[in-house]
Amino acid sequence: MHIVVIFLNIGDYHAARLRSAENACREQGWKLTAVQVTSETLEHAWGNVGRELEIPLRTLHEHKPGTLSKTIEPSSQKAAKLLKDCLDQLNPDAVLVPGWSLPIAVAAL
Repeated sequence: MHIVVIFLNIGDYHAARLRSAENACREQGWKLTAVQVTSETLEHAWGNVGRELEIPLRTLHEHKPGTLSKTIEPSSQKAAKLLKDCLDQLNPDAVLVPGWSLPIAVAAL
């Protein structure tokens, strides 16, 4: 079984939970992949914690430190399209969706 869990941006507390979930999945012989919309946001200054994870991680928009590149908005149709394409590639058996009203949540459904 392949499980995908989606986040807007992975922070410290998400990383700890993902490590625990990955251990539980491994015990069952399952695969866990994390997907985040962006590697960094202005709302959360925890930086790119995803680099510290040892599980498969897909980032839809990689923010380049030291640049003026704008992060992709989770509420955008661009993010929804990127997520749909990513899920098509991953072909998961189960998806944990971040909410219900954002375009990325609708795209994941």
